[in-house]
Amino acid sequence: MNEEKLLAAEKIEKEFPGTKALKGVSVDLRKGEVHAVAGENGAGKSTLMNILSGGMRQTSGNIYIEGKPVSFSNTKEAQKAGIGLVHQELALFPELTVAENIFVERLPQRKGFVHKEELNRQASEVLEQFHSGIKPTQLVEELSVSEQQIVEIAKVVSEECRIIIFDEPTNGLDILTQKQVEDFLLLEKQRGKTIVISTHILEVVEALADRVGVIIDGQSVAQGTMEEIIRGVGAKDLREAFIRLNEKYHEPEKI
Repeated sequence: MNEEKLLAAEKIEKEFPGTKALKGVSVDLRKGEVHAVAGENGAGKSTLMNILSGGMRQTSGNIYIEGKPVSFSNTKEAQKAGIGLVHQELALFPELTVAENIFVERLPQRKGFVHKEELNRQASEVLEQFHSGIKPTQLVEELSVSEQQIVEIAKVVSEECRIIIFDEPTNGLDILTQKQVEDFLLLEKQRGKTIVISTHILEVVEALADRVGVIIDGQSVAQGTMEEIIRGVGAKDLREAFIRLNEKYHEPEKI
C-alpha cells in the first residue's frame, strides 16, 4: 500500500436545520488502499461520502487532492477530479438495457445515432470484471435486486475514477453477489484504485479494509489500521474496540 496521501479531508463540518451532522471530521485516503469509514447508522458516514463526491457542500472544512485544495459544486466536478460514488439506492432505468444504463450519459454515437455494437462491447468489458453472467443487452427490469446493484457499481466503474466510494456496498446483496462485489473491490485495489467503503458491518471492515476511520455521532474518533485501533483502546478485537469507542464518545439522547 502506498503511503502517499491521495485525498485529505480536514475538519469537515455539515449543518442542517436543527442538527449538526458532521463535527470536524478528518480523513485521509492513500493510493491503492481500501479505506473503511465505519460507524453506526446515523453517525454521519453517508453525509461525508456525499461531500467527498460532490453531492453536497460542507459547511466548513477543506478537501485536498494530492495536496491541492479542491471544492466541488456537484458530482460532475468530483468525477472530473477522479471521484465516483456508488449509492445505496438504485438509480437505474428499468426499461433500458444494462449497457444503456451503464453509459446513459455517454452513449457512443455513429452518424447521429447510438452505436449499439460499440455500446454493448464497452459494457461487456466492464461487466466481465464481476463474473456475474449479466449480459449488456438484458433489460434492467429483468434483473434481481443484487444484479441491479452490480449494474449500479458498473456505472461508476466505467467512469475510470481514481477514488471509488461505496456507501454500504453489501447491503441487500445475496451471498454470491456479495462475494463478487468484494472480489471486485480487491481487484480494483490491486489496479491501484483507492476504494472507500462506508459501512456499519464489522465483518465487511475485517474482510476488506487496510485502514479504518471511525465516526461516532458525527465525530472522527479513530483512524488507522485495525491493529492500531484495537491496540489504541486496549481491546482484544475490532468488535470490542468499537464497543469501547462507543462507550467513550457516544452522546446519550436527550429526553
